[in-house]
Amino acid sequence: MDEWFSHLHADAQKSIWPRFRSPRRDAHLGAFHELYEHEVAVRGNYDEVDCDIGREDPQHLRPDLLLARAQDRCFVEVTVALGDDVVAPNARRRVHQLYDAIDRIRNRNFLLGVDVRGVGAATPGRNLTGPITAWLNTLDADDEITRVAAGGAPAARCFSNDGWKAIITATGFKPHLRGHTGGLIGERIEGFGGYTHIFEGERRIEVDGPRPLRDDELLGTVLRKKLKHGYETGDTPFILAVLCAGIFVEDRDVAAALIGPDGVWPDGDGKRYERLAGVITVANLSPTAVAVVEPTLWTNPNAAHPIATDFFPWRRMEVRADGSVVEHPATRSVADVLGISPGFPAR
Repeated sequence: MDEWFSHLHADAQKSIWPRFRSPRRDAHLGAFHELYEHEVAVRGNYDEVDCDIGREDPQHLRPDLLLARAQDRCFVEVTVALGDDVVAPNARRRVHQLYDAIDRIRNRNFLLGVDVRGVGAATPGRNLTGPITAWLNTLDADDEITRVAAGGAPAARCFSNDGWKAIITATGFKPHLRGHTGGLIGERIEGFGGYTHIFEGERRIEVDGPRPLRDDELLGTVLRKKLKHGYETGDTPFILAVLCAGIFVEDRDVAAALIGPDGVWPDGDGKRYERLAGVITVANLSPTAVAVVEPTLWTNPNAAHPIATDFFPWRRMEVRADGSVVEHPATRSVADVLGISPGFPAR
């Protein structure tokens, strides 16, 4: 990150630095994504990378980056779509309170996994953490280490109280780590229960599972909001690069946001936003996942100024006028472009 940061001009550094350090997830991810897109552009064999970050003129809006190679040019505006959360927004604070309560458990001999299956209406308290503590006190950390090393599953138990439901797994800490004052939670899983799905057929079936997510709607909202800005792009192709931060964002969510009935290019009719040549998506990108998250370029079938097909090396989803999509493989991996190991950061 420090090396990437050093490649920015001074104005961009002043803009990105405070946002990168912000506790707000949208601000932090927005700054990180700008840093990432600038770096892949700098290393992408372009003849010119002109960065407008930190030099924005409200009277003459330009996208964040202008890339040039030979006779081809392309504007890139960088943004973030946070995505939906499997935990309802009004319950998020109480879930964090649950994590805080578990992290304060006095038994410091185990690393815990917390699988939240149901969220209570009130703040979690001793009625939930008390039984968890009592259960941990019946376990022996050395015995648990030995059992897991032999191929056994970590000890696990489901705890329920006042609408709360959580499955807790416990793995023994090695002796030198016991009694530490840090957090106890090593893994958090959320939202895989607590919502009833009903299937009607020969018989009615009710299944416990996650609440429906709306990642496609939120992504579509972000795209439309950006497209309302009066960017001065002239005849140069214009691309939106979006970091899709929803945990479960898949190609089908992006396709629904772009070419679904309520999409930006409904059923492949790209004339609705013809000045948008394409959308680059990166799903769940983080500093430790830069080598494995591969960008995808979705192209507008009716772009007023289309992008050259070889301008970006990423996987390309060619949207056609009938709403169908043809996939073309990447010509380079992102690890190759960034000059890092495919196994980064492990090696």
